[in-house]
Amino acid sequence: MILRREIRTDDVYRTCNLPLRFMYPKLFRGYRQLDSPLPHPCYRSSSMEYGWHAPTIHTVPTTFYPRNTSFSSDLIRAGMYQNCSLNTELDKSLF
Repeated sequence: MILRREIRTDDVYRTCNLPLRFMYPKLFRGYRQLDSPLPHPCYRSSSMEYGWHAPTIHTVPTTFYPRNTSFSSDLIRAGMYQNCSLNTELDKSLF
């Protein structure tokens, strides 16, 4: 039995700090290209084209720079902003 090695993204492109899900784009699931039946053309939108096809090694990003969570961590410690200023607007009455 001959095992066929999957082509990784870094076999084709120079990559930097890619997570495993971008190295093997066939791991992505949930794309609609294999769905049947296809939706009626009257109900298709142009935004459906973006999520219709699964990513390939040519369409996944080649660099990945994750964001740090320092802002959210500081916000959790300090709490949400509260507006404690003076309200000068007149009350609206129903009558």
